[in-house]
Amino acid sequence: MNVISNPDNYNYFCIMNTLHTFTYKDCNISYTDTNNQDDTLVLLHGFLGNKEQWSPYIQELCRSKRVICVDLLGHGASDCLGYVHTMEDQADVIYSLLQSLGVKKCSIAGHSMGGYVTLSFANLYPEMCEALFLINSTAKEDSDLRKTNRKRAIDAVKKNKDLFVNIAVSNLFTTAVKTNFPLEFEQTKAAASNTSTQGVIASLEGMRIRENLERMYYQEEILIHLLLSTEDTVIPYFETIAEANHTEVIITHTTGGHMSFIEQKQKTLDFLKSNVSN
Repeated sequence: MNVISNPDNYNYFCIMNTLHTFTYKDCNISYTDTNNQDDTLVLLHGFLGNKEQWSPYIQELCRSKRVICVDLLGHGASDCLGYVHTMEDQADVIYSLLQSLGVKKCSIAGHSMGGYVTLSFANLYPEMCEALFLINSTAKEDSDLRKTNRKRAIDAVKKNKDLFVNIAVSNLFTTAVKTNFPLEFEQTKAAASNTSTQGVIASLEGMRIRENLERMYYQEEILIHLLLSTEDTVIPYFETIAEANHTEVIITHTTGGHMSFIEQKQKTLDFLKSNVSN
């Protein structure tokens, strides 16, 4: 384990949060690793995002955790594995990466699609999980209507990926958020635009066919924490509350929409710090 001589030193943070590439089935997977503690926290982005969305959080979180941020298949600087990226495929990437790094146990936090991957990882590799943190996410599979809409989205991507991405990203932000966080909005659009057509389609199909993992909410071996936003139009607040109520899940509420890690940075940071600092 590396020794922190001055945890407040920004240069230390820059040196420690280093960029790496891992090979999984001939695919290059991009990730960053602070490599500064024994306890590990893995951060997973959502659909059309990338690992850079966690940059504002790393310096604070790495005071008590080793923080690993991963570009999921077909996103950021990571390659596509095929034309369908199932949540199990994504989970297997994370498992192989952690095995290569010698990580025996970890906590995982995932936003939206990253939350689907987090639950899939815990379902496949429960022995590696200390705790799960789902941010604006759900354990339910797509409804029939949502599955139909995913197919329509795939058709739209095939016709004009850039148009689809612009509409999809805009729908994640309310007018107020676009006004209050213009830089973050533009950064999100840029990250989404850099996602390849194959990467977009493979993820849409993977989300469309994902398994219902509500049973994970009832197990007691792995702590599950859920951060929900009252105005989230992607993961409806009241539906998800009903899904998680009377289970073992610990629910944290916040205001705002789907992009809580942007809209509610301090709330999200407090959520992660309070739950991962044990």
